Amino acid sequence: MKEKLKYWLEITQGILTCVAIISGCWYFFYRGEIRSKLLLEQEIESVRLNQQTTMVHISLKMENAGTTPVQIRQIRYRLLQVKPLVPELNQQAQGNANLVPGGQRWIPFPLIRDQETQYDVLLMPGESETVTLESTVPSFLEVTKVYIFVPNEEDPSKEIGWRSTSIHFLNQES
Repeated sequence: MKEKLKYWLEITQGILTCVAIISGCWYFFYRGEIRSKLLLEQEIESVRLNQQTTMVHISLKMENAGTTPVQIRQIRYRLLQVKPLVPELNQQAQGNANLVPGGQRWIPFPLIRDQETQYDVLLMPGESETVTLESTVPSFLEVTKVYIFVPNEEDPSKEIGWRSTSIHFLNQES
């Protein structure tokens, strides 16, 4: 009787091991296939409106390159001052120091604009959408860094999504 029980337990253990391995493989391959992927492409223009203000016009193309629909509910964008350098960064640059703080990936340029816009669209796989974003910055700016973040609505509790960054030389003509 003991041997019979041991025999059935070994068979059950083998079956459960196979089921676990198959389930793990299925999850790995299935999750890998259904990943959402959004490609962001920026086109930026600027025009000086007057002595104090320059308009920045951002044309943002969003393309769903994944295999599942992507829900977009908001777009966040920031404009940072690259040039002229603020005095503390200029002082560091004069000493030929690395302007990227240790453990960081980018130079801490000052934030000029931080905007969020509501935008409700569902992009199916292969579809694209272009949205226009505008802001104004002080006319003394020569170069700005444009950072765009589109949150992934699959899990709004986390700060995950798609990012795009570019450098733009501002139009100094009126």
